[in-house]
Amino acid sequence: MSDLIKKSKTTNAAALAAVDSLNASDSVKNILRKIVSVVNDYKLSSDEQNEQIDGILDGLSEQEQEEVDSSIEMLKLCELLCINES
Repeated sequence: MSDLIKKSKTTNAAALAAVDSLNASDSVKNILRKIVSVVNDYKLSSDEQNEQIDGILDGLSEQEQEEVDSSIEMLKLCELLCINES
């Protein structure tokens, strides 16, 4: 279990660093940080994670939603590039 927690903390730190490096507004970075926290919470089931993420995204304006979506796509692209380099 401690290995899982250690891996979760490392993954969480890497994801948060990636969010911080994005060229996005502070409000969008804060939203993405919340999503990262939910995704890396090993105690939550997938359904619970999805519910919490939906709750985070529910109150966003259309512009914020578009910026969050494009930032998530950028993070996915960065992840693919990192995987291909290793």
